[in-house]
Amino acid sequence: MRSLTLLTIFFYFFTALNATTHTTVRNGDWDDASTWNTGRVPTIDSWPGDQVIINHKVEADSNLSFNGSLSANGNLVVEGKISLSGVAQFYTDGNIYCEKLEVKGSGAFESKGGMIQIEDEWKITGGTEVQITNTEIVVEEKFNRTGGPNISFSGGTLSVGEHFVGKGG
Repeated sequence: MRSLTLLTIFFYFFTALNATTHTTVRNGDWDDASTWNTGRVPTIDSWPGDQVIINHKVEADSNLSFNGSLSANGNLVVEGKISLSGVAQFYTDGNIYCEKLEVKGSGAFESKGGMIQIEDEWKITGGTEVQITNTEIVVEEKFNRTGGPNISFSGGTLSVGEHFVGKGG
């Protein structure tokens, strides 16, 4: 049992050391390596995933699935879904646009300003914390919270166009 515990600790330590922090150095496309200080496109869909810091305007033509962390201080435009799962941490005081936003797993979502515009659905089924401060959130179709943590609003607005579902937790 002890060797299994040590092996597990070693595995998590090793994978955490291999995560890279990618910071934007200019406006650009997500998939353009010259957008990032590392000269490489972030790997975000496997645990622990690279950490991403956006200080400029970044556009992505497809879905982004985060298992690492994202800090958006600039503008993030995603022509698809942003999915936070596992232990992903999402922090923003910039502007976010996406078709769909999902919060699941055991990560955290925190917005301290700016605007979040979601064309289709904001779906919350998990997470440890959702905190919204001084943020304008526009969900054009559906807000769907069927589990997860309580949501804390402190300033700002939440506008939902079609359906509002709030249950569980």
